[in-house]
Amino acid sequence: MLNNDGHNNWEIILGLVVATLLARVIYNLAYVNDDRYLGSVGLLPERKCNYYQGYDEFLAPLPFLWCWLDIFAALFIGDYFQHPAIFLGLAVWVAGRMRALQEIGHIAVHYGLCRSQSWQSILGNVFFQYPIFKRSFKSRRVVHVKEHHRNPNVAGKDPNIQRIIAAGLVPGISASTFYKKILFPLSVKGIGLTFKAIWDGISESDTITARLVRLVVTFGLMSVFAYVGGWESLFWLYIVPLILFYPLFSWVSLMTEHRWFAEMDFTNRVMMECSACRPTEFRGVSGFVLKQIIFPYSDHYHLAHSLYPILRWNHLPAVDRELRLHEPAYAKHASHGLLFTSGSIPSALSELKQRLTADSKTRPETEPDMSDDNLEKGL
Repeated sequence: MLNNDGHNNWEIILGLVVATLLARVIYNLAYVNDDRYLGSVGLLPERKCNYYQGYDEFLAPLPFLWCWLDIFAALFIGDYFQHPAIFLGLAVWVAGRMRALQEIGHIAVHYGLCRSQSWQSILGNVFFQYPIFKRSFKSRRVVHVKEHHRNPNVAGKDPNIQRIIAAGLVPGISASTFYKKILFPLSVKGIGLTFKAIWDGISESDTITARLVRLVVTFGLMSVFAYVGGWESLFWLYIVPLILFYPLFSWVSLMTEHRWFAEMDFTNRVMMECSACRPTEFRGVSGFVLKQIIFPYSDHYHLAHSLYPILRWNHLPAVDRELRLHEPAYAKHASHGLLFTSGSIPSALSELKQRLTADSKTRPETEPDMSDDNLEKGL
């Protein structure tokens, strides 16, 4: 451990908290959450503005940095208390920060953080792909942008629905099986797949420089955890979130991000996306917690993101409001909450449960016309 001086620990924690808050303030002031940016994707042409700004490249690292500052603050808190219950709670928080890093990297994969594609590739690899033992930014872009976004909810083409099917989430299962599948990453098979994904990331064929950077990043980070808090912190605040909680949170997000196996309207891209996805709402205290650990940033505006994938998360609330007002198909399949329904409105998972456990027909087998090669710039 770094030291046993609680006073010094709390000074470091306070410094980290101030730094992470300051980074957020700077970033949010630079990208005010108003509807000016709707003009950059054609939603409000009369308010046209440039999406990319001259300072984007300088600010692009900040979201990654503040997430890691959050994690390091948890590391020092764990070192101070040295109690299993505290470690467990912090492990959940760290896993949520890993989810946040995933979503920030997700916007980078769409080249939404700045104009420089190579800079976003470096940031994505160093701050998320490598330390979380994922395949490279380049591989993620191919799978997510070229395969998933072009074929959402199309069996045989969308890699995300293939993951859903491979886990046993298919029409005709029982209700009890459905609930068990929510915790699939915690099963023996699920943990095995997590280790396989980690091994695939480590063994990915890449340049010697990339392998060296991956080695330095991962072992450097593990050394920091061990140095500050000993093996307990390394285990509870890096390995446990990485193997158990982060895969679980990511899996639950995957289950809800699209309306898997729903019938889709392929008349145009808007109708296809609105049929394949849904706007979601997570309200109250529980909703706030869910948005921090399972659905951070762009993830709780997944349909708005699917329609305008280049936009940063802080512009998606304005997109959501605009589309709810002027696009009836957008809100047609809206859901409230994660698991339990709210009156006649389904929750994200209750709708999926009904579809998989009921004897209903699935979507047609025809495929959408996705001839537009520039999907990342919106409609």
